[in-house]
Amino acid sequence: MPFSSSSVEEKDAALRCFQRLYGIPASPPKPLPPYKKKKNPNHPTTSDTTSHEVLNIISDIANSAQSGSIPREKMPNVFGVTDLRFELIDEWQMFIERLELMFISQNVEKDKQVPELLTRVSAETYSIIRDLSIPQKPSELKFDKLVKLVEKHLEPPSSELARRHKFVTVEQNTNESLSDFIARLKKSVT
Repeated sequence: MPFSSSSVEEKDAALRCFQRLYGIPASPPKPLPPYKKKKNPNHPTTSDTTSHEVLNIISDIANSAQSGSIPREKMPNVFGVTDLRFELIDEWQMFIERLELMFISQNVEKDKQVPELLTRVSAETYSIIRDLSIPQKPSELKFDKLVKLVEKHLEPPSSELARRHKFVTVEQNTNESLSDFIARLKKSVT
C-alpha cells in the first residue's frame, strides 16, 4: 500500500512494525567512543588511532591489491580460508580437491602443503594419520604419499558384488527430479 507524502505517522508506524518483525532495535545503537591508544614515549610509531581509521587503512590495502598496485603474491592472507577442515564423517577426496584449490588460490608453496593439510584435519584424523605413518612422523612424508595413505585407509576398495548390489537397489525418491536421480545413480557407481 503506497504512502502519501504527508503521512509521516504511517511511515513511522510501518518502520516500527518492520523493526519488531525482524528484531531490529527501535533506535540505532549509540556509537562507541573512538579507541584511543595510550601514548608510549619509547615507541615512535604509537599514535592516537580510532577503529574507523583502522578500517580505512584495511580498506585502502584491499583496494590497492584489487587494483593491482600491490602484487597478489605480496598481499598478506588477511581473510584466509579458515573453514576448510576435515572430520572423519567427511569425504576425503572432496576435501583434498578443495585443499588443492586453496593451495592454488593462496599460492601455498610445496613445503607448506603438508603442514597445511595436517593442521586442517581433526584430532581424531591426525591420530589415524600418525598411526598409519609409523615409523615416520606425518610431517616427514610428502603431500601425495600422505594423501594416498589416508585415502587407502578411509576409502578401501569395495567388492564388485557389493557395488552391483548398491547400483541395482537405487530407487528414485518421490519428489526427486530425474537429473538429481541420475546424479545420485552415477555417484552410487563410484
